[in-house]
Amino acid sequence: MADQSSNGSSKEKVPGGEMSVREAGKKGGDTVRERYGSGFYETIGRKGGEATRERHGAEFYETIGQKGGRVVKDKYGSDFYEEIGHKGGQKVKQLIAEAKKNREAEASANGASTNGSTSNGATSNGATSNGATSNGSTSNGPLSKKTEPARKKIT
Repeated sequence: MADQSSNGSSKEKVPGGEMSVREAGKKGGDTVRERYGSGFYETIGRKGGEATRERHGAEFYETIGQKGGRVVKDKYGSDFYEEIGHKGGQKVKQLIAEAKKNREAEASANGASTNGSTSNGATSNGATSNGATSNGSTSNGPLSKKTEPARKKIT
């Protein structure tokens, strides 16, 4: 039997073959992706999730999520959640700043002016036809928070 590493991959070569079990798995996965496209994995993942929900119930996901959360908390401590939340917030702030910078660059490249209405909807008071304001906040523009449709409770 092949030696297993901590991640379950085999380090030994397949008997009679020239590649490891890991290499064979990667080759098979690459072939599937080439044949069916990367969206195939999303489709089979969704089908697997639906089958799991039917077999174990929706509460199963809550239970395994809580178990996973406890493992992470035990491994990294409760401050870890604060750290990753802060990092996520900083990344969002960076992305918004980049989008604002790109929007301003596009506006100046399109000949936008600050003394009236322009072809892209910007006006001297900072309001635009898509809801963006000069301070980068939006009501329904491209930087606004997308609201998700109400999710059905899985039963």
